[in-house]
Parts: sequence; structure tokens; C-alpha cells
Amino acid sequence: MGLALFLFVVFVSISSVQAEADKVRLKAFGCPLGSTAYIATFAAADILNKHCQSVSADAIETSGSLENIKTLMLDPKLRVDSFIYSSARAIHQASVGDPPFNAKYSELKAIARLALQCSYWVTFDKTIKSVDDFVGKRVATGPKGSIISTTTDLIFKYGLGTFDKIKFEYLGFSAAKDALLDGRVDVAVGALAYIGDGRWVGNPATREILKQKRRVYIIGTPGKAIELTKAKSGYPYTPLTIPAKVFGPQQKKPVTAIDYRNGIWADKRLDDNVVYDMCKTWWNHVKDFATYHKSLLGVTHETMPKLAFDEKDFHRGAIKFYKEQNAKIGYH
Repeated sequence: MGLALFLFVVFVSISSVQAEADKVRLKAFGCPLGSTAYIATFAAADILNKHCQSVSADAIETSGSLENIKTLMLDPKLRVDSFIYSSARAIHQASVGDPPFNAKYSELKAIARLALQCSYWVTFDKTIKSVDDFVGKRVATGPKGSIISTTTDLIFKYGLGTFDKIKFEYLGFSAAKDALLDGRVDVAVGALAYIGDGRWVGNPATREILKQKRRVYIIGTPGKAIELTKAKSGYPYTPLTIPAKVFGPQQKKPVTAIDYRNGIWADKRLDDNVVYDMCKTWWNHVKDFATYHKSLLGVTHETMPKLAFDEKDFHRGAIKFYKEQNAKIGYH
């Protein structure tokens, strides 16, 4: 009996090792450690590792979306065994070869949306009532070359026509928050993440600003300016309406913000069956995402196929899976 049990345990162990060895192992390029984007990438990889019989993945820390795209651009071998965390806007940025890219790379396809975020503006100056009042002011946005700073530049160039009349500081959310609190800038960029059921949550910098005893003023970007930027630049922009009271009782009216649709992308060369199995696993365990971080509460069956604008922007493997679920593909 003891020998039989021993042999059974050995057989099961060998079988488990063989099953793991038979999996396709992918690299999952995320974002900086500690960011919600990294957590989302880690969650996507971990769910595959726990529940997918054919695919596993190793989450890799990176500096962010743009580095992820560059990594695949520079190493064609990675295009067949990797997926990345990125945004529809960054993907377009690479496809047209805008800086920081020095060549065009248009082979990336959408797989699953993991986050819907938006940016807006915040100030303590009650005389600043709209983006028109930014002229002559010091305004903090994202680091130079980031998707936040690119968005700022395009909106104020094409949508508002005041780019050259504003003193922009390219800092990032945390540094922008510090500069605003210290009075080194007049306006700072802020961000929210959608967590489902009409609820939004601010990033740490946003939450710290809103905790201040001083009166905080939230400023949106006019929807017409966002649409005009899309028409003139070709970049995918969509206005988002943040309902009243999201920022607290002092927010009496809705605010129009700029959308950021983030999630999993891969080169079109990544095997269709692999992508199909990835989507299937995430779909079947979609509620698990929220166990990693509350910002992933917004990952649902409805939102997963909403990463890119149109069906043609999605990977073939993802299209096949979503169509089998009768899911609407794209956010058009």
C-alpha cells in the first residue's frame, strides 16, 4: 500500500510538471512596480498561471506603456511570445511614428480592456474657472513623452489653440500634486479610474489633493475641444462625463474629462489560439481581477471587448472568442 501510494504521488507530480512544461509561456510587459497598471498586468498573468491549461505568463516591470511598445518594436522575436499593457492612444502614437518613436509600428492589436481612466484639471485658484483661464498660468501635466503629456500637447494645440500661451511643467501625477500643494504651479493634472456601477476612484495624488482643507476646484476639458483634437490629429479621443458629486459635495455639476482606455495588447503575430485561450480564461474568471486591486472592479464581460474603437483593431483570436460570446466588440 505504501509503495502504491508513493508511486501514485510520483506519477501525479510528474504529470503536473509535464503539464506546466507543455504550456506556452509568455512575457507580460507591465508598468512601474506599485502602479495600478502593473497590478493589472500581474493579475492578468497570475490568472492565466492559475487557471489556463495552455498558457502561462511572467509579469515584467517596465517604465510604462511606451517602453512596452518600443520593446516589441526593437525585438521581433518578442512579438510572438509576449503581450503588453498599453493604451489605445499610445498604440496610435506608435503606428504613426510620433515621438518618442522614430519609426512606425502598426502591428499591435487589442485583446482586453482592464482599465478605463480619465484626466481632468485641479486648482486652488478660484479665478481659474475653465481651461481658457490657463493662459499665462503654470500648468503641470505628465512627464515629457508620456501619453498624458502627449494628450495635453495635442488638446491645447488642436482643440484649444492656446498651447504656446501656457507655461507647461512636465512632471507626472505625484510631482504635479506636490508642485500644486507648494504653489509652484497654478493647475495640475489629475486622474480617475472607473470601478463599475457608475463609480470612480482617484489615484493617490488625486486623493491627497482632495483631502486638503483649502477649497479645490475641478476643471474639465470641453467636449468640443476633445472632438476637434481627434479630428485634426487622428488620435483616438472620446469625452467622458464625470457625474456631479464624484469629487465630493462641492462638485455641483458634471465634469467633462479625457478618456484613457488601457489594457492588454499583442502583436498580430501572437498565435490566434493562444490569444483565444487568454480571453477565455480571463472571461471565465473575470471577477478574480477585483481581488487584486479595487481599480480592477471595472473589468467585466461588457468592458473587456471595449479596449479599441473598432473590431478591426482587435487581435483575430480575441475577435473569435468575443463573437462566440455575442459580445459587442469596440467602443464605437
